[in-house]
Amino acid sequence: MKPTRSALITGGAGFIGSHMADELISDGWKVTVLDNLITGKRENLEHLLGDPAFNFVEGDVSDKDLLKKIVEGKTAVFHFAAMVSVPLSIERPEECHFNNVTAFNDLIIILKDMKIPLMYASSAAVYGNRDDGLRHEGEIPLPMSPYGASKAINEIQAGSAARVWGLDCVGFRFFNVYGPRQDPFGPYASVIPRFCHALSSGGRPVVFGDGSQTRDFIYVRDLTSILLKMYERASQNRGHVFNIATGKSMSVNELLKIISEISDSDIKEERRPERPGDIKKSSADITLLIKAVGIPDFTGIKSALVETADWYRDHYKK
Repeated sequence: MKPTRSALITGGAGFIGSHMADELISDGWKVTVLDNLITGKRENLEHLLGDPAFNFVEGDVSDKDLLKKIVEGKTAVFHFAAMVSVPLSIERPEECHFNNVTAFNDLIIILKDMKIPLMYASSAAVYGNRDDGLRHEGEIPLPMSPYGASKAINEIQAGSAARVWGLDCVGFRFFNVYGPRQDPFGPYASVIPRFCHALSSGGRPVVFGDGSQTRDFIYVRDLTSILLKMYERASQNRGHVFNIATGKSMSVNELLKIISEISDSDIKEERRPERPGDIKKSSADITLLIKAVGIPDFTGIKSALVETADWYRDHYKK
C-alpha cells in the first residue's frame, strides 16, 4: 500500500482548482486548499467539507508566513491562484504583477528550501496572436496583455528554479478550459459559461467580434487527469512547460452551433465589438504532452458540453 500523499492547492476554491481537489482526493490524496475567496467560491468545495481528507484555509498566497505553515510536509503544490482575466490585467497591471509574479516568486523560494514539487498554471496567452498553424512550446512568447506577460515570466522563474536549485516544477499552458463551476458572470467571463448561462436563464449569449476567432477547448476533468499524470513524471520534466489542450480548435460560431444543437433551441446571439487583448486564433500542438503522458483519453466535446449545460441548468434556472 503506497503512503498517503498530500497536496496544497492554491486558488483551490476556483473553477480549475476545485476540480483538481476532486481529482486528487479520488486518487487517495489528502488535500489542503488555500483561497482568499475573492474570485473563488466556497460553494465549489461544499461537497468536500467534512471529508477527513480535505482541509480549507481562507487566506492569500501572498501571506508568506501562512504559506510556510500550511505547505510544510506536503507532497506537492498545485498552483492556480492568480489574476486570470486578460481585460482586468489591462485595467490593473500593477495588481496583476503582484498577484501573478511577485507572489509566485515568493512561493518558489519557500518550496525550493522544502524540496516540494510545484505544478503551476501558465496559459496559452503567452503565445499572443499568430496566424501560422499550431502553437508549440518552443516558440518565443509574444503576450498581448499583462496577464499573458505575467505567465511568461512565471515560466522563466520556474525554469530558473529548476536549473539553479533542482526544484521539480512543471508548467502548463492551459488553452480554453471549460466545465461545471466556471463563473458565467461579469464582463470577463469565458465564452462557454456565458453561452450556457444565457441558455439556462433565457438570455441571449454575447459574441464578441464576428465569432470567427478560434479556440482549443479542453474539458476540465480531462485537464486535471493530465495534471495528475504529469505530477508522477515531474522529475523527468523538471523546468519544462506543456500545452494542455486537445490539439483541435473550433470557432466561436461553430461552438454556438453545437450548443444550439444539444439544447435543441434556436439561439439568437447578441454581437458586440471585440475586446482589447483578445486573441484571434488559438490552437495547440500537443506533441510534447503526448510524449510525456501518452495520448490523453479526451472527452468528446458534445458529451462534455451536455454535462456542462446540465450543470448550469441546475444551478441557474430561469
